[in-house]
Amino acid sequence: MRKKLLLLFTFALNLVYSQVNIQWENRFDYSNAADFARGIVIDGAGNSFITGTAFNGSNFDIVTIKIDPNGNQLWSHVYNGAFNGWDDATGIVLDSDGDVVIGGFHQVANGDYDIMALKLNGNTGTQTWLYTNAGTANFDLCNAIGIDGNNNVILAGALEASATNQDFVTISVSPTGTQDWVQTYTSSGSNRDVINALTIDADNNVYVTGESWGGTNNLDFFTIKYTPAGGVVWTERFDGANSIDSPKSITYDENGNTYVVGTSYRNVTVEEDIMIIQINSAGVTQWDAVYGGTANDFDSPSHVTTDDLGNIYVSGKVKNLGNGEDFYVARYRPNGALHWNYIYQSPTNGYDEAKRVYVNSNFEIYASGYSNLSGNSDDYITVRLDTLGTEQWFTRFNGPSSGSDQMSDFQVDASGNIFVTGSSVGSGTNRDYSTIKYCQLNTIATASNLEICIGESVQLNATGGFNFQWTLVSGDPITASNFSCTNCDNPVATPSTTSTYTVSSESSSGCVDIDTITIIVNPLPGPVITPSGPLEFCAGGSVDLTADPAAQYNWNNGQNTQSITTDTSGVFTLTVTDAMGCENFTSIEVVVNPLPVVNGGPDRFRCPGVSLTFNATGADSLIWYRLPIPSSPIENGVPFIPNATGNYMVIGVDENGCEDRDTVLVTIYPQPFQIQITQGMSGNLFVNTSDGTTTWFLDGAPLNHTGTSFFYDSIPYCDGLYSVLYTDENGCQTSDELEIEGSCIVDDTLSITSQQMSDPFRLFPNPTADEFNIEFEQAKERTISVYSPEGKLIHQVVIHDQSIVLSLDQDARGTYMLTIQSDNSIVRSRVIKQ
Repeated sequence: MRKKLLLLFTFALNLVYSQVNIQWENRFDYSNAADFARGIVIDGAGNSFITGTAFNGSNFDIVTIKIDPNGNQLWSHVYNGAFNGWDDATGIVLDSDGDVVIGGFHQVANGDYDIMALKLNGNTGTQTWLYTNAGTANFDLCNAIGIDGNNNVILAGALEASATNQDFVTISVSPTGTQDWVQTYTSSGSNRDVINALTIDADNNVYVTGESWGGTNNLDFFTIKYTPAGGVVWTERFDGANSIDSPKSITYDENGNTYVVGTSYRNVTVEEDIMIIQINSAGVTQWDAVYGGTANDFDSPSHVTTDDLGNIYVSGKVKNLGNGEDFYVARYRPNGALHWNYIYQSPTNGYDEAKRVYVNSNFEIYASGYSNLSGNSDDYITVRLDTLGTEQWFTRFNGPSSGSDQMSDFQVDASGNIFVTGSSVGSGTNRDYSTIKYCQLNTIATASNLEICIGESVQLNATGGFNFQWTLVSGDPITASNFSCTNCDNPVATPSTTSTYTVSSESSSGCVDIDTITIIVNPLPGPVITPSGPLEFCAGGSVDLTADPAAQYNWNNGQNTQSITTDTSGVFTLTVTDAMGCENFTSIEVVVNPLPVVNGGPDRFRCPGVSLTFNATGADSLIWYRLPIPSSPIENGVPFIPNATGNYMVIGVDENGCEDRDTVLVTIYPQPFQIQITQGMSGNLFVNTSDGTTTWFLDGAPLNHTGTSFFYDSIPYCDGLYSVLYTDENGCQTSDELEIEGSCIVDDTLSITSQQMSDPFRLFPNPTADEFNIEFEQAKERTISVYSPEGKLIHQVVIHDQSIVLSLDQDARGTYMLTIQSDNSIVRSRVIKQ
């Protein structure tokens, strides 16, 4: 019996980004028994080919069907091997001629199962050829099928020498069904070596991976790369945690890297985790990444693929605390870092698994699998994710009997249609092939305004597919005068009454989706605003604005009362809503002239007797007054001499008669300290304060010297009029002068020795960069003082020896004064630090 259910309706999922609709479901029942779909391929015309195994009442046959783009079954083919035993399909591939090849195994004798491949004509479903590999007399497995760019079919699995001894086997079958080559691999001894997955790159190189005995490491990932002719390019063995590692899927990227994903038993606490490895083009593992759920239980991948940027995607299931098993999709960066993972758990905490993941050239990510829901048993679930793993839409399929529906494979065509197949419990038909075509289409109708007043137009817009069609559901009948077009995506509507419209669009694959929109049409009220006084005034004033009675008031300043008070400039718009919900508005302008911003400037500080000029800004008329009681006016911009500390206020008036004020504090500093020059014992000049700033002059010319004393360190100490200008901390100044008479005193202590001193000594090196030596003719007690260029004592030491070394390493460069005092003499010298 063959059944087809064509679903002509669509349903919305209320998702933000896009929508998915069931375009059709095709159910195939072989003999009211258990039918299991294994794989699906889609040709360029949108036809689907599904293969699997179906029970005929006594044994299983390989059954393949073809479905057209509209969900109609075109043909079916049944393969029942000569032994009439258990025949099972592993998968299906499509060649460049549109023909299909099914890979699997068939029973040839009691206990003897051989790897086989079956080619069918894509148009008629008739058998073109049958290939079988005699292998061993035991259970030989075909676990994977692929096809290269030359239509050679690759089969991979295991040859079983005994129940505990299997060997890798990879077979290449030509387009005509003849065997090109066979490659086997066995680890040392009689152990388990079984290929679980294969992939073929753009150069027709073949990659197989499986679980292989690694001795003390137990089972390892073992991967082989073959040339198109079957030559071994490289082999790579990888052990996870010295225990059982079993690969499930393999893929490659455009950089020549190979990716293998599987399970890895970590330890008794963690159990199995998902493990992914990257193998480079030379066959060397570059990195591995391990992921496990929070329950530390069995986590398993099902599929791996890559995108054009080298990101890796893994689907499978993980066990998290409190859940059954969760639907799992993850994205890894090319360096093995986990970018994100998407986890779905059914509301009833059942068992969920992502069986396959697909990424197209636009980086749209799709994953499909099954999910257990209480009352429905297992359902197909399919999800679309964006590049950050955020769910775009999610759909669940529950078969007609709400029984177990187990998804097995899916494909996405170039138009974004999704084809999902699997095994679904039917109504009285046991398990059937169930294939669903989903189309992604979301027709959305929007309007520039959903509520208008009579006489207004509204811009309608629709997005989605193409072939947009607008129809009237209720309201003003569509005419050429009130609806600009009915077969466009952006008509302009001018309904005279409230009207509801429907718009539909379709996809390139024939999927149709609709949306509905309602435009409310209301009559217009007529608001009037009455002011309580002038509409133009200075800041600080206000005016009341009162509207005529209405049901609802909405002012553009956020108030919703009939009357408002404002003290700010602006156009005040009032929108009123009548009892019917219709809106109208009117506006009135209020001008509030700002107060002038009068700026008297900063507070002033003056030394006694110094004049002051106020230069206020910000108004047309500016007059100053002394506070606290306004005194005689002071003109702006005219100098005067303030006689005491106090506040001064300026009043400014602009051309609109608006006024502003500012206050400035004028501080009169106290009289500065009277400076006085004296001559010290050393012959240097000193002043009678250490505060403020002192500037020295000789005969009115600056000496470029400041400080409380003056040393003859740079010029001869000559006669003349020495003066000092003293500036205190407020900038106020006094001065003093001192007349010096006599010849210049020349300092000759820069020579190597000094013979004419009362206490002769030798000072060297001078100048110096760091330290200098002083040597005397005899030892006795001396006090040595060193003064800075500013005349400050910076070093003093008492010695009894005949020599001493002094350091200036922490002092700045300049000329230092040296004083050596003993019981009967005092001598001076200069030291220059360079």
